[in-house]
Amino acid sequence: MPEDTTKAPNMVQDWVIVADPTPVLAPYETRDILVVLAMPQTAVDPAPKWEFWIGVKDNSQTGMVQTELCTRWIISMREG
Repeated sequence: MPEDTTKAPNMVQDWVIVADPTPVLAPYETRDILVVLAMPQTAVDPAPKWEFWIGVKDNSQTGMVQTELCTRWIISMREG
């Protein structure tokens, strides 16, 4: 994590909305899935610059090695 960012607190997971949290895709299929950060009006921002990660894993994987695709989100707060 870069020095100027802060890890998002656990409450942030309630602010992330994934339109289709359990998509089923065929091999080589791609699909756009809407992911929204919906911060409540009453929320206090965790820091001026903070980050969280979203991970996607194929739950049908078996064996000792399983893969997960992760995306890092960096949020920069600004005055509205």
